[in-house]
Amino acid sequence: MVIAAASEAVVAEQVTALVPVVLRYDEVVVHVPVETAERARAAAAAHEVDLVVSVGGGSTTGLAKAPGSSRSPTSSLSCVT
Repeated sequence: MVIAAASEAVVAEQVTALVPVVLRYDEVVVHVPVETAERARAAAAAHEVDLVVSVGGGSTTGLAKAPGSSRSPTSSLSCVT
């Protein structure tokens, strides 16, 4: 899963050009509302995401924490920012 605001899409494409990406997610908003985090978690679960790469600033990094926040302790999810 690659999380990047629309304004960072080109950079995100370049950064992840050599890796398979199952989901590109661009719903990045300031202060990461709970509803936004929940949608990101649901999208990650639906795509069986096991790695999150965030490209951008604080809001992007904050949102990138959401997909792993409700996973079971025995599952594995990595985040690269």
